[in-house]
Amino acid sequence: MNEKLDDVKEFTRWRNLPESLAERVVDYFEFYYSRQSIVNEEMLLQNLSPSLHTDVMRHLLSANHIGLLKEYARVDELGDVHRSDYPHTFQVAIMNSLHSYFCNREETIISKGETDHALRFLRKGEVNVCSGVTVGTRDEVDVDNKPHVLFPIVDQGSFLNHHVLRGPSGTAPSELTLMAYTRVEIFTLDVSSLLEAAFEHLESGVRLSLAEEMMKAIKRSMRLRIWGLKVLDGFTDIDVYDKHVLRLQVAYLKKMLSRVGPVQEVLPRLFQASLIKRPPAEQAGGATPVDGAEIERVASSIASLDAKVNAMQSTLEGRMSQVQAMLEGERAKRAAEIGEIEASVGRAVKAQLAQGFGAEMQTLVSKVLREQLKDLNVVGPAHRLGHKGGNCNAASTRAMSIASGLTVPPGAAGEGTRQSRMSRQEVAQERRDERAELKQTDMIPMGSNLVA
Repeated sequence: MNEKLDDVKEFTRWRNLPESLAERVVDYFEFYYSRQSIVNEEMLLQNLSPSLHTDVMRHLLSANHIGLLKEYARVDELGDVHRSDYPHTFQVAIMNSLHSYFCNREETIISKGETDHALRFLRKGEVNVCSGVTVGTRDEVDVDNKPHVLFPIVDQGSFLNHHVLRGPSGTAPSELTLMAYTRVEIFTLDVSSLLEAAFEHLESGVRLSLAEEMMKAIKRSMRLRIWGLKVLDGFTDIDVYDKHVLRLQVAYLKKMLSRVGPVQEVLPRLFQASLIKRPPAEQAGGATPVDGAEIERVASSIASLDAKVNAMQSTLEGRMSQVQAMLEGERAKRAAEIGEIEASVGRAVKAQLAQGFGAEMQTLVSKVLREQLKDLNVVGPAHRLGHKGGNCNAASTRAMSIASGLTVPPGAAGEGTRQSRMSRQEVAQERRDERAELKQTDMIPMGSNLVA
């Protein structure tokens, strides 16, 4: 072991690692080599007889204290619960897939938001489950810019990261941060290895029991998280805003805990072999092995997506046509309303103009008639200007009424009507008098028909 540690120290000097980092690396390998066997255990186990190999493996499995994979609860016909060991073949497959690593004190094991492809079990040491470092209704609260401990994990074989099993893909990010409180030893088990061993060596009823054991661990972790947030709220000096955030988180977690679905929905990969996927890190050369069934599935998915896109595009085009038709109808309606308003305004303007023009013409005609009558020097009673009885007087009366702005119908002149009723002698006498008067004033019009 000393030679191996010397190699580690030489590596730190060769790479010019900072002193603090070099000390951590040397300390890690010193602890790592102290926990490793000095012999090749795999070679020894392969050379054992089948019965002896079974006994040795059973002892090693019991010594690992991974209770989640060592035994399960079985209910008999009477309803009694019995603890039974998983089949030996399943345990051996799990044992061969386990890998261990170590973490120093205060080293982060899993950070919040990280995804993983391996289950982690605590072999030795103590791990603290801490709050996150962001504030939000679904995040943990940041107090003094440090993640605070919600609860510790000290039981050997405890399940650390249940999020890698949840959902059909297992890519859900971690909701918590795990930090080593002491030096810890952790077993890792690839999820795909667990699922392959379960489908190969376990019956459906035993797989259901395994899933139920994992569900118990998941619910226990959620209850401990709620309890830790309540303790953080009650015994930590934080401001009012952070207290409200903590209480919202507690309420949210309680709601999620009450809505946890059946085990077949939470852990579907333990019941559907088609959901088993190898992690990308284990694929040779970084290439993704794809078989014919996978290609057909992907092609079917692409065709389905294309059909959905085409349907959405057709629906969108139909709605656009409807909107365009509505806009055209609304535009035509507005144009008709505008045309009607313009026509109404035009009629009103024309009527106003006609009314104003008529008044002006009436005033002008009245003025012209007055001027003409004035130029003729027509004076005295209107009946003196009569011609052949009352006709001239009636015309004069109508002209004067028009000039004065009045409307007198034909035959309405009183003087003309009265003159028409006079006797012939009176008419002749008046004509003679008028003729004599006109001679005196030299105002007999040319071509006049006035006779004695």
